[in-house]
Amino acid sequence: WAHGRQDTMIIVDGPAPNLPETEAQVAANYINMTAGSSPLPTSPYLAVYAPWLLVVDPSSSIPGASRYLPPGGAVLAMFQQADTQDGTVQTPAGIDFTVKAVDLECRFSNNSLDSLNVNYVNAIKYIPGIGFCVFGGRTLHPAYPDRYISVRRMIIKLEHDFKWLTQYALFQPNDAILWKSITVTIQNYLLQLLQGNQLGGDTPAGSYQVVCDDTVN
Repeated sequence: WAHGRQDTMIIVDGPAPNLPETEAQVAANYINMTAGSSPLPTSPYLAVYAPWLLVVDPSSSIPGASRYLPPGGAVLAMFQQADTQDGTVQTPAGIDFTVKAVDLECRFSNNSLDSLNVNYVNAIKYIPGIGFCVFGGRTLHPAYPDRYISVRRMIIKLEHDFKWLTQYALFQPNDAILWKSITVTIQNYLLQLLQGNQLGGDTPAGSYQVVCDDTVN
């Protein structure tokens, strides 16, 4: 479904807590999702986050009541935070991206964190003095460029905006005048992104190239 749309990312939640369980067991459950006998697709439109969050239960009238929830909802809020602060180019991870929770299903050891990272699972971990932070930004795609969430989401944004910006050209005569108009439109848009630190490189020539001429028409 996501591959067909090419404008959507799916956040995958792991299995619900089955207490008592060790952090090694929890890590193994997630690694099995991405590298087990029936793994999830190696897709740039998928991302897995672990573990579940222990949060204050908003549905309970009992003071201090808590419940476990999957991390997907909180992670999507981090996506929105990144978009608002810096744009889709920002990876929604690090000490600036904390989730509001009482605790985690488990606190992964460094060894488990390394294993999760190698197997494309984005961990949420506790940072003393800061809180529970998202500490991973990978899709399930093993190869560059879109093994990282920020890259895939930036590509989605660019494809969406290019289509929107060039709607006017749909029924225009397909000639050199139109090609020049499209080129200028896209160049102006990309220049704004470059000036907003949304693209790599220091100059337009080092950041992007727009080709709309008789070589592609």
